[in-house]
Amino acid sequence: MYNDFNMKHTITLIVIALLLFVGWWYIAFQREGVTVPNGADEAEQIDVIEATDPLNTTYDIDGEAFALVDGLVQKSIAPDSASKNTVRTFGEPAYGDIDGDGDDDAVLILVQDFGGSGTFYYVAVAVNDNGIYKGTDTILLGDRISPQNYSIFDGRAEV
Repeated sequence: MYNDFNMKHTITLIVIALLLFVGWWYIAFQREGVTVPNGADEAEQIDVIEATDPLNTTYDIDGEAFALVDGLVQKSIAPDSASKNTVRTFGEPAYGDIDGDGDDDAVLILVQDFGGSGTFYYVAVAVNDNGIYKGTDTILLGDRISPQNYSIFDGRAEV
């Protein structure tokens, strides 16, 4: 009878541990990138995003749209490829009024990494339009550089 009791507790503990592991795995690995809802193509997905934060909006890098979620997005480089095209923010956004409408816009640095030796830095602006941040086209700063300061001063983004 004592062995049955220990066996039931052991099985219960194993099931609880398994459920905790599955929950951790789901949270940790489901943030790899933005998923496309209901099979919509990426252009439709980007239209859906209404970002109240410059870390959660869409930016254009060399003609390709990247919809960041919490400052990160990863895309497969090719179908069935393990390599990822990763775009993430570098540091925190700097805020100030860039378009003269009285609300805080943002300037930020984006880092693009294809998984190789190059790391490309871009400057981007997110314009605040009635509380919704809209990302802009980016400007390449360089490869394997170390940006120091960036801000919005007197209506201009300065890097």
